[in-house]
Amino acid sequence: LGDIFASTGGEFWHNNDGWLDEESDYCTWRGISCDDDGNLVGIDLRNNNLTGFFPARHITNLHTLQSLILANNSLSGSIDYILFYKTKLLSHIDLSMNQLNGAADILVSPAAKYVNFSHN
Repeated sequence: LGDIFASTGGEFWHNNDGWLDEESDYCTWRGISCDDDGNLVGIDLRNNNLTGFFPARHITNLHTLQSLILANNSLSGSIDYILFYKTKLLSHIDLSMNQLNGAADILVSPAAKYVNFSHN
């Protein structure tokens, strides 16, 4: 998660409460949700001034991630769908209203039920 923070200008996010605070559990960080066992299952940082390149290589290491919402930010670059495919539990993806480019792959994640790449 620290790599996501660093690569998307976390110090300039509209709300970065708790992020990188060594005294707090990452499950309490703004935009992070966890299951009862403390596994990261959701990232929702929509409309939060994320900038820079889309952090796909950092997201693919989050093997328990089920929902990724980074809509309405200023992320750029293209999505490496091969890396994304490794997130086998990711079922909800919203990367709309950024500055991403490239072709979308219908098999972006094996569990995908909702995918929104519009307005990029």
